[in-house]
Amino acid sequence: MSCVSLISITPIGVSESVSEYVAKAVNVIDNEAKLNGFKYELTAMGTILETPTLEDSLKVIEKAVIEVNNYIKSKENKEPRLSILIKMDIRQGENRIKAKVDSVKNKLNK
Repeated sequence: MSCVSLISITPIGVSESVSEYVAKAVNVIDNEAKLNGFKYELTAMGTILETPTLEDSLKVIEKAVIEVNNYIKSKENKEPRLSILIKMDIRQGENRIKAKVDSVKNKLNK
């Protein structure tokens, strides 16, 4: 099985630019990807993560949310509010991030 997730963790009410906070979440995803052999891709609207199981994806997402939450608490000295978007596609296969994009590109050329 493969779980491809689009993840967006956005703090609300901290500042106009949220890249500093997004970087904290992406650092967690990057570390987990390196430790576990997961693939991910950072995009302008969220991070796409591919893991072997739903459980793996949810663990990474939870760690990223906790990291952003704790960072805001320490920096802003307040309880943060986070907007979290998660979209998942679960099915058989591997290397599906690339395969899904390649499939669309191949159809564009026809």
